[in-house]
Amino acid sequence: MVQLLMFDLDGTLFHTAPGIHKTVNILMRRWSMPEVSYDLVTQLIGNGLAQLVTRLDPEVAQNLGNLKQREAEFMEVYQDIYLDDIQVFEGALQFLRAWPKKLAIVSNKHERFIRPLVMASPLREISWTAIVGGDTFEQKKPHPLPLNEVMKMAGVSPDETLMIGDGLPDVLAARAAGVRSISVGFGYAENQALRAAGAHAMIDHYGELAHQIEQLS
Repeated sequence: MVQLLMFDLDGTLFHTAPGIHKTVNILMRRWSMPEVSYDLVTQLIGNGLAQLVTRLDPEVAQNLGNLKQREAEFMEVYQDIYLDDIQVFEGALQFLRAWPKKLAIVSNKHERFIRPLVMASPLREISWTAIVGGDTFEQKKPHPLPLNEVMKMAGVSPDETLMIGDGLPDVLAARAAGVRSISVGFGYAENQALRAAGAHAMIDHYGELAHQIEQLS
């Protein structure tokens, strides 16, 4: 019986791509680099600015020099705009309200952004067992550590847990932790890649989630 649902944040609970894309291009202009498309940015969300820039253009990454410093600049700009346009995916709040057991957020986003975003949204009414980010522990997804730590907090086993997310790090972390995963098809990764990585089920909207959980229970 499933006792804990762990949710990714970007592309799963919240549609955050517009703010991330806006931030990236503010910085690209500041760095005298060519702007990048929305589609490219959405494909790379969830792995940090260093990987995002490197995968967009290795030459750009080399020219940027100290990516840690550039990432700090990203955080500074993003801090100013990320709460301007909060979009919770349709059906998410209704599902979370109805779920009678434990809920957690396990994201690769910096923790300092997660709690303010949740508290500024309708999801603030949900009683979360844990809210963790990519810098909460020594490792982030796809490493299983965040999932393992949240399961400890919740007092549940992998068999009693499901990971719900839109990205490969979610599927891979779940697999490494011995947890089943449900991928959302409305997020930022390609559905075919999620299936190939081992997602146990996929949903196209939150109205399908309860049924898929029942199927996996």
